[in-house]
Amino acid sequence: MPLGCWTRPATPESLLEGTYEVLARALHEEHVRLSSEMGLAARSDLSVAPWEDLAEELRERNRMQARHIHVELDQLHCAIAPLTDWDAPPLGFTAQEVELLARMEHECAPGWDTTRASQGRRGSRGAGLVPWDELPAENKERARNRARSLPVLLARAGFQVYRLQ
Repeated sequence: MPLGCWTRPATPESLLEGTYEVLARALHEEHVRLSSEMGLAARSDLSVAPWEDLAEELRERNRMQARHIHVELDQLHCAIAPLTDWDAPPLGFTAQEVELLARMEHECAPGWDTTRASQGRRGSRGAGLVPWDELPAENKERARNRARSLPVLLARAGFQVYRLQ
């Protein structure tokens, strides 16, 4: 079989799933990087383990988050596309856009509340999380940092964020 050949037919769904897998890994790598900056180690937080050692439930959470990126960006009238200019600086978000993305990730990201609850992590309340307004400032700032870094993270994965006309 020639190099680079698919072992199954390339359908739009299979191509999208490959994209989501790339994005999921990039999201995880960014989580690990930010956690490392905060001094968290894999021993104290299982979510910062290398992708290969990550529990499947946590990998799936990253995949669900990757599938949800377009929903969040749509709220900012933005979208993603393959990166075409590797030298172009990533799009920057306004303070209001960062706040909206951070809040959406906290309150709306699919699977987040059930994953945290199943891990017995703090912040769970029944089937959901502590509301954004009750979240400690440190947690809000962590969510804002993730929102700010999204265009850079996507660029590292070969995608760009652009504004819709």
